[in-house]
Amino acid sequence: MLGPSWQRLSDLDDEALKQALCPAFSLAFVGSLASAWCLAGFFNFTHSSDFLQGSLAGLSFFLGLVAPAMAAEHVFGRAAPSSWPSTFCPPV
Repeated sequence: MLGPSWQRLSDLDDEALKQALCPAFSLAFVGSLASAWCLAGFFNFTHSSDFLQGSLAGLSFFLGLVAPAMAAEHVFGRAAPSSWPSTFCPPV
């Protein structure tokens, strides 16, 4: 439904689309697995009682939920690496 519009707006022809989608979907799949693994790990961490275990839970959430989403957005959006600092530090 939205595929042809997205393809036109992304300036991708059929051949470039075939080459670009396999790594992009692979990255999204691995990111989804990492997210599921981290959520399962968080439920194991919920009985944590000290700072270190809480920090590890926060780190696992970042690596499992935030980093894969940022990576998939980067790959699908075809953004230049120079746009990454603006993601972390938006203009004031």
